[in-house]
Amino acid sequence: MQAKVIQLLAFLVFISGCLAPETGTTTKSNLTTGGGGSSGGSGSAPPPPAPAGSGNIAPEGRVNGIDATSGIVSGWVYDQNTLNQSVTVEFYFDGPVGSVQMAAGSPVVANVQRAFTPVGPYGYSYNIPQQYKDGKQHLLYVYGLDTTNGTRSLLKISDFASGPSSFFVGSTAAGMSYYNSTVQPSLASACGNCHGPNYIVDKARMALPSKFSGGSGTNNNLYRKGMGLDGHGAGNRCGSGPPCTLINTWWGLEFN
Repeated sequence: MQAKVIQLLAFLVFISGCLAPETGTTTKSNLTTGGGGSSGGSGSAPPPPAPAGSGNIAPEGRVNGIDATSGIVSGWVYDQNTLNQSVTVEFYFDGPVGSVQMAAGSPVVANVQRAFTPVGPYGYSYNIPQQYKDGKQHLLYVYGLDTTNGTRSLLKISDFASGPSSFFVGSTAAGMSYYNSTVQPSLASACGNCHGPNYIVDKARMALPSKFSGGSGTNNNLYRKGMGLDGHGAGNRCGSGPPCTLINTWWGLEFN
């Protein structure tokens, strides 16, 4: 199942039509299909044991997020059949297992203690290789290996969406230059009363939906909000010109 998208993004919280201040740059995948994978609430219970007589159950886990600045992937996974054994986690870029080689630095072991549900040593983190920190959109496939038979399970992005994570890390030289010189001043003029322009945050909005799910320069979240669509309470801030026409050009520089 293709990513609905990243992208692997900043959290978008709209209040009275204006965008609330962002507090981070972590991009999360598939938010458009039911919400991003979450580290859970403040519960203290460990994951439940496998039901008696249920046989082998595939590992359960999530890709919680991909930081758009550092390239750190975070998530969790456990095997209900063997809760005392850590699950091995594999990472593949721009293709599923069998179509591309396993990425450098992979696999890792999910043995980081978690304070949130599921509580226990089930967390993992992974630093994306430098070659994928090029500012372009990529797909990340994350698999948890069954501790009993080694079978791979593609980790979910949320309770409602499976498939690879679409993400970007960093900037393209042409895209950042164009944003700083052209897009940022226009956004500040048109939208500054509600929220201040920020390269990574604005790019994360522009990455929704990802190009792998049909995203383009004129149907992305940033463009559509500027045009007064998708319930944007502040209305059309672009008319038939900037900043939306500039966003369209910027999208091409970043993601084509």
